[in-house]
Amino acid sequence: MKGSKIPYNQNHKEINGIIYKKCNKHNVYFSEDDPWLPCTEEYFYKNPKNKTDGLYPYCIKCAIKSASERQQKHRDNLLLYKKKYYNKNKEKMKSQSATNRKSKPNYYKEKTKEYRESQKGKEKYKIYNLKRQKKKHIMTKNEWMHTKNYFKNENGEWSCAYCGLSINDHLIERKGKLTIYDFHKEHVIDNGRNDIKNCVPSCQSCNSEKGTKTLNEWYNPNNPKYTYERYYKIYLWMRYDCKKYTEKKTKNNKI
Repeated sequence: MKGSKIPYNQNHKEINGIIYKKCNKHNVYFSEDDPWLPCTEEYFYKNPKNKTDGLYPYCIKCAIKSASERQQKHRDNLLLYKKKYYNKNKEKMKSQSATNRKSKPNYYKEKTKEYRESQKGKEKYKIYNLKRQKKKHIMTKNEWMHTKNYFKNENGEWSCAYCGLSINDHLIERKGKLTIYDFHKEHVIDNGRNDIKNCVPSCQSCNSEKGTKTLNEWYNPNNPKYTYERYYKIYLWMRYDCKKYTEKKTKNNKI
């Protein structure tokens, strides 16, 4: 047959009415295993180009082993490719990831727990926590209250400085329950100062989306959450109005 390197009768046989297929890589990876396996998709991946039986000439077990070897051999190139692909399809992958996490919450919870308890995870989270400590706002309770009051919406409710979400709608799932949580103390300038001048109330979603981006890079007319009124209010707060509420810090009045 055209495109077939091995005649059908040399790598296929019938035993008790069941068609078996010989994996052409078994002697490379699993010399002690029987290379004859049932000719089904349970043991061989589908290959539409193979007009003989519609399957690849090597079994799934060997395919996984071969792929693992290629990944190790070309690890740097693969990581570079994955990074480029992620940057090109960031929104699509984030959406898919969110869908997967909702459909398999327990699976991802266990994976996260395993990673946190691993040596690599412990080191990574230790570095992350040190960075977060350096970025922790040093504000009094009154300063934080004034900051939230400044960004109240037209209904008099505390709201996110970026998207305008009301505090009453700032629901976060914890232990399977949706609960109203306070807004995040958001650094408008990511690596800037940690006082009231560089702080606005932000919902979890906006804080996560903005990440380490600059204000103009993330919060602009291309962002569906953007309004000029909210942008200008953030500017006025940082440039002028926060000074009205700045207090002298003491050991007793820090949050």
